[in-house]
Amino acid sequence: MLDHKIKELKKDIGPREREINEMKVKTNQMDKKLKEYNSDNSGLAEFVSELFKNEESLKSDIAKQRSRISYQNVKIKQFKDAVYQAVQFIQNE
Repeated sequence: MLDHKIKELKKDIGPREREINEMKVKTNQMDKKLKEYNSDNSGLAEFVSELFKNEESLKSDIAKQRSRISYQNVKIKQFKDAVYQAVQFIQNE
């Protein structure tokens, strides 16, 4: 009777051990994928950080160029006004 029960239990253990081994294999594969995703995520985070730095640098350059353009427009207007005044002075003479 006990031998019969032991044989039945061994029959039940075999499929479960295979199932456990399959689950271990799947778990290991999932762990590898997770490590790959974490590595990719880390790389992408660095890339995004670098893009933010570049964006800030470009914003700063744009602000400098706008300031320079504004300054040059003021100088051009002053020059035009001076030429206009000179022409007025010449015409009045």
